[in-house]
Amino acid sequence: MLYTQMMTTVGIDIGGTFTDILIHDASGPVFHKKIPSATDPVESLRAAFSALHTQHLRPSALLYSTTIATNALLQHSLPRTGLLITAGFRHILELNQPQQAGDDESSAPLPSRPVVPLEDIHEVTERLDAQGNVQIPISAEEIRAIVAWCHAQNLKTIAVSLLHSARNPEPERQLRTILLTEDPSLDVLLSSDVLPEQREYERTAATCLNAALQSLMGTHLNRVRHSMQESGIHRPPLIMQSSGGLHSGARVGQRPLATVFSGPSAAAVAMARVGTASGFSDLVTFDMGGTSTDITLVQAGQPVLTTHGQIGGYPLRTPMVDITSIGAGGGSIAQVDPDTRWCVGPLSAGADPGPVCYGRGGTEVTVTDANLLLHRLPTSLLDGALPLSREAAEKALFTFGQSRRKGAAETAQDIVQLVNHTMCGAIRRVCTQRGLDPREATLMAVGGAGPLHAADLAALLGISTVVVPAQPGFAAPFGLFCADIREDYAAPAPSDAAALDPQRLTHFFTELEHQAQTTLNQQHLPDIPRQFRRAVDFHYVDMSTHLTIDLPQGRLSGDILHQAVTQFHRKHERLYGFSFQDRKDVTLSTLRITAIVTRPKPVLPPIAEQTDPIQPIDTRAVFFFESRGFLTCPVYARPHLGAGAALTGPAVVEQYDTTTLIPPDCQATVDRFGTLILKRTPVR
Repeated sequence: MLYTQMMTTVGIDIGGTFTDILIHDASGPVFHKKIPSATDPVESLRAAFSALHTQHLRPSALLYSTTIATNALLQHSLPRTGLLITAGFRHILELNQPQQAGDDESSAPLPSRPVVPLEDIHEVTERLDAQGNVQIPISAEEIRAIVAWCHAQNLKTIAVSLLHSARNPEPERQLRTILLTEDPSLDVLLSSDVLPEQREYERTAATCLNAALQSLMGTHLNRVRHSMQESGIHRPPLIMQSSGGLHSGARVGQRPLATVFSGPSAAAVAMARVGTASGFSDLVTFDMGGTSTDITLVQAGQPVLTTHGQIGGYPLRTPMVDITSIGAGGGSIAQVDPDTRWCVGPLSAGADPGPVCYGRGGTEVTVTDANLLLHRLPTSLLDGALPLSREAAEKALFTFGQSRRKGAAETAQDIVQLVNHTMCGAIRRVCTQRGLDPREATLMAVGGAGPLHAADLAALLGISTVVVPAQPGFAAPFGLFCADIREDYAAPAPSDAAALDPQRLTHFFTELEHQAQTTLNQQHLPDIPRQFRRAVDFHYVDMSTHLTIDLPQGRLSGDILHQAVTQFHRKHERLYGFSFQDRKDVTLSTLRITAIVTRPKPVLPPIAEQTDPIQPIDTRAVFFFESRGFLTCPVYARPHLGAGAALTGPAVVEQYDTTTLIPPDCQATVDRFGTLILKRTPVR
């Protein structure tokens, strides 16, 4: 079976700078490699398969994280889509257009126009009341007029979002049936299928975004399957969703919006697994790649999830790992703002042409160039496969620094400090907005550049412990192996006074679970027992802030619901600093079901004990901000470090996929899984 033969399964994550390839089995990593990402993701995939074949590896299955939806939303390059909406609500997408917050960390501008412009929106006279009762039915004559409008507008993809359809989806379904009878070539997507929740703007936006992304994702997945078949892989791929769960390509093609944080979510799953194995079940995770930095929290060994998010100014209302992404990475470009201030990012040199030191035609100074000049990086990466030119970096940094009459070394220091403070601010916001004190956190660093900057950020944040997994540059593909298959469902809660009736809620949850079973059976997934998790969205009466609270399986009782409401009060207090316990009534808005098909997980094999004295492979002068200067320190090869190995800073640890800096007055040890643990005195 595809889902149990881990030895023949390859995990591939295509990032903005590098494509990461990993084959992992019960004994550990079998093969790992980074290759520069191409502009076309499918070309990156083909290059990955070619790299495997060169090593005489021919996997029979693919786990895949994709950036198709992410790039389309960030670049605001969405295919044209029509929208059918209840009369009087034609301007809903424009009236609810989000405003850019002053401290928003988004690396992309807000869209200049809604996902569907007014000229492609058609009003429908059908009307439901708030309980889902039909007040005005739609006529067949009007539907024929709608088909004629679609033809006149040359629209082939239609989103349907009728008022209160979360309460009663039948009018939307009838509309789709008649539309397809009149014109079978139309692609019709219903809001009651995409997001059956009582939030009209979010439901409409989600439906329009899914409709717009469907053709893009469908085309991409067809090309992916063709590339797989060319490489001898004939089983369907499993694709990572933003929720941290995998699903079939067919299902993801129907819900492409669920893949927006595909790669970062995979990395978060990996960090949770590695952290738990090494004794760190609560983490602030910090994933710094070549283009961006992703920050998320792990609590009780699981990535923290949310149902609220946004990307490129578009709202996301779907279960997802709670990720904050900023435009700060190794390839982030240093620029001079119009007011003469220096800034770093969000623009990135990517892999082509890449930083100046790559020697591939890049002319703009990046964070990687600055780290290289400060000797924080070696003169080649990827075990020598990517040589770096310190001379080219120095020349470019000197030229950039002339605007402030600074030399190359001082300019490099400023650039690294700028990106460090940018990332530090984002981490601090993530912690404080979620009721955490960053000084009490453990920081896990992954990504090709994460371990290089982690100790600097820990010093700025007052964090005493930094954790670096054995293969931090392959967190995303490893997370693909760690993930289960996941399907999420939602339904509006009963709207009457008996909404908190345990017997009625048990009945509703049972029906949702049956629906989930049916959908999973249609995906031809393995015959493995499903697990179901229940949750509800609570909110105070007359308030719009909704918080998700987990519920146990089985028959609900009054005591169970009372405990859930108490958890809601406590969570509200922790997140917002106050609650209205005993002062405001609490009610339900949404019922949630998560269906889990458990996959076998890769084992983290213990590494050999360190018995021989640790010998450095090199010595060089490295710039450390703690000493405000260059310190001569040993350089160690990480594959040579066994369990129990202890290092005292200043030191550098190098490996294929990253470089870790150990500052002065910092101790580092290696645990039995090869995880590097840095300890320092916290700054208060």
